[in-house]
Amino acid sequence: MEGRSAGQTEKRRGRLVGWLVSYGLNDQGVAYEVRSGRTFLGSQDDTGHSTIVVDEASIDSPHLAFKANQKHRVLVQDVFSRSGTFIQRGDSDQEERLEGPTELGHGDWIRIGSSTRFQFCLIQVSGR
Repeated sequence: MEGRSAGQTEKRRGRLVGWLVSYGLNDQGVAYEVRSGRTFLGSQDDTGHSTIVVDEASIDSPHLAFKANQKHRVLVQDVFSRSGTFIQRGDSDQEERLEGPTELGHGDWIRIGSSTRFQFCLIQVSGR
């Protein structure tokens, strides 16, 4: 869509555990790596940590935080944003507001701001 840009700063590298994928930010699709450790998502890179930057008026900075571990468990939490963060499980048609740390599963959808949506793609590991 016009008027939006997105990027990811690489301040810290960890084990790749999955991706956030959106077709709403670009018709060809945009994918952001989710790596072990802490990653923020917001409208600016002002956290001092690894940050996914999405330039959209209804997204705060920071808006939400991801915490992923080496065993591919990923938690997401809204960081007191004004417009909230919502999750739709891959096997559901219901969207729910995040109310604290929430584990993401493969195929789950996250909505931030008024309309920016990402699907979470988790890399499966044996023994998890």
